[in-house]
Amino acid sequence: MPAIPPPLSDEQYAAIRARRSAYLTSHSHMNGFACCPAHASADDVPALLAEVDRLRAERDQARAELDAARSCDCFAATFHANTCQYAVITWNGTTYNTGHWLIDCEGVPWMPHSLANGMTGELLLLCNGDYSNDPSLISEVLGEWGPLTAGDPVDHSKILNTARES
Repeated sequence: MPAIPPPLSDEQYAAIRARRSAYLTSHSHMNGFACCPAHASADDVPALLAEVDRLRAERDQARAELDAARSCDCFAATFHANTCQYAVITWNGTTYNTGHWLIDCEGVPWMPHSLANGMTGELLLLCNGDYSNDPSLISEVLGEWGPLTAGDPVDHSKILNTARES
């Protein structure tokens, strides 16, 4: 199998396009007939350049998506890992880690879930991380069960397994 050549640099690609443009300028024929055998292959160049443009755009998009995925530690579709920089919700200037429990004064764990879409935009919490119940506004939790303290990391796999069993 022949070796795959390295990709063209941006400078090399720009030089090819410039040579093509210069060629067209110096070989314009009013009668439409080719003056030399190079015209047949030269006529294919626009299609090849368009294909290179398409492939470069695909490559750049794939690189951008991969870079975005790499910025997350967990690659989880539903939950971020406890240590992931994106496992946070900021509300009223306080950052809550969605991968750690908040414990009320009775010892009940609450998991930061999202922000309410209503007018207050308050932080929503899930009691015991139970997705079968509606999340509660943090103001309601604080009013009913007192202050919250930071707890252990959330084990999302146990929450999901519990939700599937019920």
